[in-house]
Amino acid sequence: MDSIKGKMYPLAVFFLGALLIGGVYFSFFAPKEVDMGVSIPHTYSDVDELKKEADLIIEGKTLNKRTWNHQGVPFTLSRVKVGSILAGKPKSKVIRVLETGGMREGKHWTVEHNRVMEKEQDYVLFLRTYEGPVTNEESYVIVGAYQGKFQVEGQRVTPPAEVEKGLAGLQSKNQLITDIKK
Repeated sequence: MDSIKGKMYPLAVFFLGALLIGGVYFSFFAPKEVDMGVSIPHTYSDVDELKKEADLIIEGKTLNKRTWNHQGVPFTLSRVKVGSILAGKPKSKVIRVLETGGMREGKHWTVEHNRVMEKEQDYVLFLRTYEGPVTNEESYVIVGAYQGKFQVEGQRVTPPAEVEKGLAGLQSKNQLITDIKK
């Protein structure tokens, strides 16, 4: 019996130590999320509404990105390699997509808890041509700030957070593409 207690004590100390280290990391060192209170002028209820607003709809992969502040607000410009064109005509095989938010000062700045695109990640994007002061590089923005951005993993899609039921229910890449081509 003493043999079992002798073996359990080091194991318990190890697990308590691991728990303490994990707690300290997530409390002090892990990047925090800061949700920006951005006003979204329109909430899209389905793919059809997103399509009507989009100049370009693609499936693509984020190659790289850079983040900077413009008038105190973080923005991220991502280079996206166009994989397939679902609607519209891009000017090149690599496009730029501007998003509000990004990683700054050790924090994830988000809009409605939606982080900017991750490097080397695939997405289906509903895009509009960007016009404005944040960048003078030819670029696009996502329709509805984040509502037209669907992360792709194989044949599954993950819709953005904080969207209407018609978009939140989309889980299949095939269903999303079918809805786009209707």
